[in-house]
Amino acid sequence: MKVQIQQLVDKDYEYQLIGLSLDSGNEVIIPGVSHVIRPQATTNTGFLHYKPLNEAYKEQLRLCKKFISQVGYSGLFSMEFLRGKDGKDYFMEINFRNDGNAICVTTSGVNLPYIWYLYNTKVDYRKEFSNIVNPVYIMPEFADMSLIRHGQLSIWQWLKDIRKTDRFMEFDKHDKSPFWCYLRMRLFRLVKKRTKK
Repeated sequence: MKVQIQQLVDKDYEYQLIGLSLDSGNEVIIPGVSHVIRPQATTNTGFLHYKPLNEAYKEQLRLCKKFISQVGYSGLFSMEFLRGKDGKDYFMEINFRNDGNAICVTTSGVNLPYIWYLYNTKVDYRKEFSNIVNPVYIMPEFADMSLIRHGQLSIWQWLKDIRKTDRFMEFDKHDKSPFWCYLRMRLFRLVKKRTKK
């Protein structure tokens, strides 16, 4: 019998570098970093704070750009990391696609999908990227409600966090229909599940 032993990472927090690679990695745009404040058990989408990059992420940014350049990838992507309590960073995965958390970058003032569109239609995209990255809080409200339901998050903490949230994952005041449709679907499933018991 073979046994594989791995080091346990004593996690401090999770973070993501969400970006866009142009011209097969010759230009890589990573405007900021998303710091997951409240992780979820089944997804990397949790209550998070997106902010401009600082010196604490300088080496990870360099390595990320180097990797993207070496593989020659063009398009939207994200890289996920754990920062251990020992101060070390641990790479988790890369997604060669638009990430579910990418709304945080758009909310901060940098619209990466639009820049990708401009680049591919031969329109000057540099004006769009000159935007300043504004720190923002993003909340996946349905995932958070699940934490409340299971006793992992207090309603008072959730209400406090709602006050500082700049953007919700599901609710958009300019396009409310998908939110209400999804809420009806969830309630219907819940009622159906309870009536089966």
